Amino acid sequence: MHGGLPVSDKTGKSPGRLWTFALEWLVTVYATAIVLGSIVLFMMSTTSEQVRELIAEQNASGLKLWSNLEYYRDHHRDPQPSDASLPPGLFDELVEFSRRNGEIIKTVHRLRIENVFSQGSSWEVTQQYINHVGAVDGSHVQFDHYGVDPHTDTTSVVQQGMYQIELYQAIRDYAQDLCNYAKWFLGAITTYLLPVAYALLGAFLYAFRSFARRAPEQETASLLDRNSRFLMAAIAGIAISLFSSLIPQSMPLSPLALAFLVGYSIEVFTSRLDELVRRLTRKP
Repeated sequence: MHGGLPVSDKTGKSPGRLWTFALEWLVTVYATAIVLGSIVLFMMSTTSEQVRELIAEQNASGLKLWSNLEYYRDHHRDPQPSDASLPPGLFDELVEFSRRNGEIIKTVHRLRIENVFSQGSSWEVTQQYINHVGAVDGSHVQFDHYGVDPHTDTTSVVQQGMYQIELYQAIRDYAQDLCNYAKWFLGAITTYLLPVAYALLGAFLYAFRSFARRAPEQETASLLDRNSRFLMAAIAGIAISLFSSLIPQSMPLSPLALAFLVGYSIEVFTSRLDELVRRLTRKP
């Protein structure tokens, strides 16, 4: 201080303001990383649940297809049956089963972090996954396709169907392994890393709030109306997105509307947090 004014450096800014400016950049990068990381974790969690649902549906479809193929084979042992046409619906069922095999592979492809934002795997990627799965029934079947030959007839339908079932069994084991890995990875991040990350985010919010309180009146508006205010609003928005599942359904405002109001009046949000802290630390 000199003559009642804060000492400034060559840039004309006080050391306190320089430190605040550096902290603003740090929080900007940190908050951006948290948002992107949360998006990745959400997409991986959603994809994992989608794979589990597809596997559950395909399990039921596989049992039904196997039963229909067995029935067809047992009732068409004559090499030249009087009716050489396929039973109604059997070929459609086989095609739909193979389509879901490909859908499972494409969905599992997005369980890898580097493929989270992939819109869908191409045929080359699908072929790559097929080449890396093997038969689990000891038949040593070599998988080289996942579609159904459109020329399938009464002499090849059983072979085509059994191939699809064996392919699904291999895909299922591969998909379940990736789902289990994703579950452990997400569990570890959620249990050990995210609490630390959000605790630091709360500390940053408290730091900005403290700066605003300690600053002289002529600097308070500058602190709140410039970068610090935007960062405080961003931190509050991240907190609302994190705890959106805890917001009562009967609340008249949606999480997006609530975030908008908090950003408009960040002082109300921070004052409510201060009141909550006082209640938690109040002696009984």
